[in-house]
Amino acid sequence: MRSLALAGLRSEALLAYERFTGRLAQDLGTHPEADTAALAERVRHGRVWRRPAAAAPQTRPSRRAPLVGRARELARLLRVWNACRTERRASVALVLGDPGMGKSRLAEELLERSRLDGAAVAATHAVEADITDAWSGILALAEGGLLEAPGVAAASPAALAVFAARLPAWAERFPGAARGSGGDMSIGRAFREVVRAVCGEQPCVLVLDDAQWLDRESLLAGAAIARDLRALPCFLVLTAPSVPGRVELDGMRSRLGREARGAVVTLAALPRDELRALAQWALPHYDEGQIDRVVRRVATDSAGLPLLAVELLHAVALGLEFGTMAGAWPEPLRTLDQTLPGGFPDAVVGAIRVNYRRLSNDGQAVLAAAAVLGGRVRAEALRRATGLGPDAVQVALDELEWQRWLTAEGRGYAFVARIVREVVERDLVIKGQRQRIREAASR
Repeated sequence: MRSLALAGLRSEALLAYERFTGRLAQDLGTHPEADTAALAERVRHGRVWRRPAAAAPQTRPSRRAPLVGRARELARLLRVWNACRTERRASVALVLGDPGMGKSRLAEELLERSRLDGAAVAATHAVEADITDAWSGILALAEGGLLEAPGVAAASPAALAVFAARLPAWAERFPGAARGSGGDMSIGRAFREVVRAVCGEQPCVLVLDDAQWLDRESLLAGAAIARDLRALPCFLVLTAPSVPGRVELDGMRSRLGREARGAVVTLAALPRDELRALAQWALPHYDEGQIDRVVRRVATDSAGLPLLAVELLHAVALGLEFGTMAGAWPEPLRTLDQTLPGGFPDAVVGAIRVNYRRLSNDGQAVLAAAAVLGGRVRAEALRRATGLGPDAVQVALDELEWQRWLTAEGRGYAFVARIVREVVERDLVIKGQRQRIREAASR
């Protein structure tokens, strides 16, 4: 059940449970243990995507690749998480790496595993505009999972009032708090009280993805969790570049192992054997010689970055032929961000184009609008920009989230990878289309 659920096969996981339950009743006259039944309930209440038939994973390769080449890093994070929940001690993990190294994918795997373990989970994906928006990261966590946590109602009325005054979903769930007042309570203190209440019911995992773009107030509030709630099972996970360029993150890193429990995990490029494992997953009908040839080319064009390797392999599975596509990448001593937007080899741009064209028509329209508008975009703005109906936009967004083009939270949708957004916006949307999208979205 866990393996199927982690692979995104929720219905198959529940079918396995139903078959198991039936055999227990028939052969032994008994029922599954409470832990097994609880796991089934957590799977049942997991995220469900609505996808158009053309995007069904049974009919075409999925861009939701398995987590390859990160077994050691995941094991280290899981050790910290297991110690956090069993010993009831707050912990912090920093996941560092250059763009495209798979930091978000690793954090997503940890988040889903902890949710299946019974944790309350909340996550936010920061964008560049957040850095000047005070408390935006904390409010996003409140909107992105904490509200649904079972223990949240045990927080003080003043703490609930702080969030109810700023977030409509909180005001709707706690109407009494919305009519009250948080007094002089700060958002940071209210956040700590809410997390304390949640952790009193079950362990909690909070993920701050692309933390280099978070506002200062949210970063400091996150750091205060490990200090002020150190006797509670709360695990704070932040992803950032190898050199984040933020004193708040540097300070957090320096305190790990001394004032705070946790780990720093740094991701490196995938070696050839791990790229080979990815190729075997993406191209199951290729023979050994074909796999070898593909891996050599993917290793050259992706520089071992999981993000680009998956794009290339998925496109090959859809029919991309490398042929005479040229381009040496990356440039010496330059990072992925520094090569944008024109430094990609033809194969990478071609792969993104192939993958984009295999989306449904509505999916292409919504993704193009998201790329042009940039940052984080709400569904309503995408509806105006595309002219699609609300239901059609939601189905398209589910398709894009399932295929890992976009990531979602209460504040809207953003690209999983900025580099992919820039290729889509630069190479797949013509100038007149960009102008029409911006004009329609502003109406």
